Amino acid sequence: MDGEDDTLRGGGVMGKSWASFVPGPSLWREVLRVLKPGGHLLCFAGTRTVDLMGISLRLAGFEIRDYIEWVYASGFP
Repeated sequence: MDGEDDTLRGGGVMGKSWASFVPGPSLWREVLRVLKPGGHLLCFAGTRTVDLMGISLRLAGFEIRDYIEWVYASGFP
């Protein structure tokens, strides 16, 4: 990945295209641009895409300090 948006071939969760990939670095660069100095971003990602979300955020210029996990025991088998 060169820091630009990438496309994923195939469908996402249950074949939905909106769930096929995380927002690219270009969107997060714009968020960083309008964020007030010292501001924080709270972002949610699924267990299968949290690593991609972290990469996308770091490529955009964000500094990731901590991860907060929401662990639950239900869902698709």
